[in-house]
Amino acid sequence: NPIRDHGTAIAAAIASLSTAPTGFILACTGDVAFGGKDAEYAIAKELLGTIRDELAHRRPTTPQHWIFIPGNHDCDFGLETDVRVALLETVGLRLPQLTVESGIVQECLSVQDSFFSFVSEFTSRTRLPIRNRLYWEQAATIGSKRLRFRCLNTGWMSRKNEKQGSLGFPVGVIPEPDPLIDDLVVTLLHHPYNWFEAMNARALRATLERTSDIILTGHEHDGTFYQKLSPSGEVVHYTEGSVLQDTSGDGLRGFNALLIDLIESHQTVF
Repeated sequence: NPIRDHGTAIAAAIASLSTAPTGFILACTGDVAFGGKDAEYAIAKELLGTIRDELAHRRPTTPQHWIFIPGNHDCDFGLETDVRVALLETVGLRLPQLTVESGIVQECLSVQDSFFSFVSEFTSRTRLPIRNRLYWEQAATIGSKRLRFRCLNTGWMSRKNEKQGSLGFPVGVIPEPDPLIDDLVVTLLHHPYNWFEAMNARALRATLERTSDIILTGHEHDGTFYQKLSPSGEVVHYTEGSVLQDTSGDGLRGFNALLIDLIESHQTVF
């Protein structure tokens, strides 16, 4: 698999952005695998392990923080039960009432088990229990600044042949961040808003933009970024992920890098 050969070059590009970084945050916004299979995650671990080790070699005193969320390709649909299929037909009507403890949610999450095993093995963290796999948070301290990363599992409703406008996310499970504690709030979700049912997309967008400084997405392979200014003067920064491995030959392979100065409140996107 030729993707294995790119780890050293990726790490070199990241390390070259700053001569004295105070921290690296490496965030993957989904689709680590193609079909949610263990053999695919083994390749991913080899590639990402090279990046991790090469960064440590080039910047040995700089801490690394790794953050992963799943995408639709991190679902193993070979494990899908007829119960999950039936639930997905009606779950949209129940979104406002759903909680992370819901049996509906947990059944729908069952196809992502290999993804969460991979994350646990790669990061040496305890594997998230299924009740925490719809939404979770990670915190990182960089210098004197505290960063909060909010992880949304938008692939929980994914199907093998996914259509725009078919997804939903229970907005009520997203807690309010504390501006007195967090210096930067970054939200990660795999699917952009156009993949959600219209009313749900509107509620989700309003919640995330009101409570996030930076929003990272994947799925559409655009590799672009933009800023959105609200009428109240608040700015949210969007960065949409490129595709790192494209076998079709039609797209531009790559990744995004954000160089963030937390003292001057400034960022540059590469």
